[in-house]
Order: sequence, then structure tokens, then C-alpha cells
Amino acid sequence: MEHMIHDHRLLDLVERLNFTQAIYYTWTGKFPTQEVEALFNACLVSLIDHGPDTLSAKSARVAASGGAETHAALAAGLLAAGKHHGSAPLQQATALFRKAVANKQSAADVVAQSLANNVRLPGFGHKVYTTDPRTVALLAKAEKLKLADDHVRMALAIEAELEKQKGKKLCLNVDGAIAALVPAMGLSTEVAPGIFLVARAVGLMMHINQEQGEKPASQRKV
Repeated sequence: MEHMIHDHRLLDLVERLNFTQAIYYTWTGKFPTQEVEALFNACLVSLIDHGPDTLSAKSARVAASGGAETHAALAAGLLAAGKHHGSAPLQQATALFRKAVANKQSAADVVAQSLANNVRLPGFGHKVYTTDPRTVALLAKAEKLKLADDHVRMALAIEAELEKQKGKKLCLNVDGAIAALVPAMGLSTEVAPGIFLVARAVGLMMHINQEQGEKPASQRKV
């Protein structure tokens, strides 16, 4: 019996697609254009890792240091992705930008409403960066590929309005940047968290492997 993914045989896809293309096809049922593939690939790479102090890396390392098997440590890292880290902010920011553009809202109104309701806007702010270099790189690539659309313009306008209305810069972070690119890549809001989860799983394997090469935490001097 042939295994099918949408309308194509898995074995045909093995010959035809690289992994980035395969992820896109599995999620959408369509093959990406060269431009979309290049941008989607860049988004995935940008989220692979952001150091051992992130919630996901810490969780995976703690689990591995306690003797958890690889799959369990990886699961622990992915389970740390929630409303404050990675997956949920990406989905929320995607929904925010789509709604603002569809309803023809102004960035000023989006920010004013969030401040009036004391609601933090997802995709903005970073504890280290005042300008997220990953955002700069991804938006530059989107411009080069002609995939920076109204959602990107809305995200940048909100960034400027946040600084204007709050008197403090909250940069468009990498989650917000990718969220602004999701519509142009032809991806749904619902699969947006998957971009973080698939990419970060790769980096977590590195952290787990490193931790497994160390003494268990209970046997360390420090």
C-alpha cells in the first residue's frame, strides 16, 4: 500500500523535495515557489538556536542532566514553548497583523487600544536587543525576494508607534518578524507555531547532546 501525503506518493517526494520544501508541502498541500522556499528556509534557520539560557534550551538541558532519554529531553524543551516563548507569540502576532491589515486599522489605533487595555502586543520587545538582528536579516531577505507585503509594513509601523506612544523602544523581535512574513509565505496562522517548534527541535538536539556528554548535574561541583 502506497503512503500518500496530500496528492503525492511519499516515495516520489523523497526524490523530489528537500526538507524545507517537504515541510511546506506537508503543511499547505502546495509546492513553494523558489522565493517562498528561500524565505521559509531563512525563517527556520533563524530560530534553530538562541543560546543555552532560553527557556526551551534550559528545560531540555535540565531533563538531559537528570538522565532523561533523548526523546524525553527533547519533549521537555518543546514543552517550554508557550505563551512567553516562541510558539504562542508567533501565532498571536500572526493573528494580530492579519486582523489589523484585513480591518484596515492604523498602527496608532492598534497600539492605543493595547495600551488602554493593558495588553502586551506579541512579537515586540526583547530582553537583550533594542534592534533584533534576526529581524533585520529576515526583512531584508523578504524585500530582496519581493515578499515584504502590507503585514510587514504594519509590523514596522506598530514598532514605531510603540516607541512613540510608550516613549520606549520595543523592537520587532524575530517572532514578530516571522509572523509578519507568514501571510506572504502562504502559511496559515494555525501552523505558525510549527515554524518555531520544528526549527528549535534541531537546536535542542545540540544542547541535549552536549549535556549528555557532561556529568549529571547532581555530580557536578558547580
